[in-house]
Amino acid sequence: MHIDKELTIATAFQVMPAEDKDLTISAFFNKYFRDKTIFNIDKKIAEVLDAVNLKAPLDRIVKSFSGGQQARLLLAAALIQNPDILLLDEPTNNLDKDGIYHLEDFIKNYKKTVIVISHDAEFLNSFTD
Repeated sequence: MHIDKELTIATAFQVMPAEDKDLTISAFFNKYFRDKTIFNIDKKIAEVLDAVNLKAPLDRIVKSFSGGQQARLLLAAALIQNPDILLLDEPTNNLDKDGIYHLEDFIKNYKKTVIVISHDAEFLNSFTD
């Protein structure tokens, strides 16, 4: 398989890296946000948190979230990168019904390539033909 060197690829980690657990939400997303020319990314953070149905103040520490909520943060970190290719491996595992709905909507409106690996047929059918 050939992938152009200019293309960006993002995937969500399955487990929160230890070095990220003491970060605030704001610092966590600043670490993953590719477009460093935007000084205030609070709006982008709010958008990706909404996409995974998670609400939190930007000064909250990552380790204060449950394991499932941390998985949502990791998914949102992949989303905020706005990659050319977004690879999602079982993205619904830690999402409730509302979270799945928000993610479906995000994928339907994503203008670039999304590759989804999932056993959730209903989820896959919501945005594929």
